[in-house]
Amino acid sequence: MAVTLTSCGAGSKNSSNAISPSGNTETKEPEAKKTFEDFVNANPSVKKGLEISGDANMSLSVKGNELIYTYDYSKLQTGLTKDAVVSDTVRDALKKAMAENASSFGNVAKQLEEKSGIDGIEVRVEYTWEDTVIYSESFTSKDAKN
Repeated sequence: MAVTLTSCGAGSKNSSNAISPSGNTETKEPEAKKTFEDFVNANPSVKKGLEISGDANMSLSVKGNELIYTYDYSKLQTGLTKDAVVSDTVRDALKKAMAENASSFGNVAKQLEEKSGIDGIEVRVEYTWEDTVIYSESFTSKDAKN
């Protein structure tokens, strides 16, 4: 579960004053706060890296400040049925697995924040059967182990 960012740059939240040609001070409004999605869209190499990181059973997407891993059980060649997968037993097992891997996903969020310069990035992991979400959990840099 590695995500590599090779580009950098993020928007600034600071306003600044500039002197116009007439000698008046003009206040520039702060730039709108950029999201991780803005960062990805502005950096083609990052976007391409995320696109090729997925596979037949897992896709990556970005919405706002979320990096979303979606694992679709319906695409696995295991012979499982929707009824077998969409159950409390599977949800409990996924919840336990996510608790065991919280620091790994937290580390991904932390690395994304460091590389992009954007705070508040979440990594969401979703397990689905086609469009039915079986289990979903989000992680932040606070979940990372130092």
